[in-house]
Amino acid sequence: ALVLGALLIGAGAAHRAIAGEDPARFNQIDLQAEVSREVANDLMHATLYAEANDPNAAALANLLNRTVNDALKIATETKGVRARSGGTFTYPVHDRNNKATGWRGRSEIRLEGSDFQAIGALIGKLQATMQLGGVSFAISPEQRRRVENELMTEAIAAFRARADIAARAIGGRGYKIRRITV
Repeated sequence: ALVLGALLIGAGAAHRAIAGEDPARFNQIDLQAEVSREVANDLMHATLYAEANDPNAAALANLLNRTVNDALKIATETKGVRARSGGTFTYPVHDRNNKATGWRGRSEIRLEGSDFQAIGALIGKLQATMQLGGVSFAISPEQRRRVENELMTEAIAAFRARADIAARAIGGRGYKIRRITV
């Protein structure tokens, strides 16, 4: 929601300042207008990960790197999808006697795009070797800016309509905007 606020000065005979009075504080009205709109998400984010165990840390790292690199290669060949590697975590596994018995690791890839069908199909393909960590949706920065600009125009129009009503209600012939915040 965009909120537009301003300070108005009533016009007409009531606008004349008395000697010694601050004219900026005469017949002022605080006014606010608000507009909002539901905006559909146009950006999809997905995280996939591979987890593995191995007694050898280097072998575990090689396995996870190979899995992620293969997935990234498939993802970069998919039009309309941006792919990048995510976090990689490795930690020792201990037995009941607190003796290190091996290593466990996890590596992620992150997908992003506006073609939900392409990302969905890619997720299905990558789940042969990886698990789905999560999917979320958002509004792209470009769409957010476009809608905010449209809402700003609508908010200013709504403010002007309310300002006209307020000026007529106090017997003024118009108004002056002293301060405006969008």
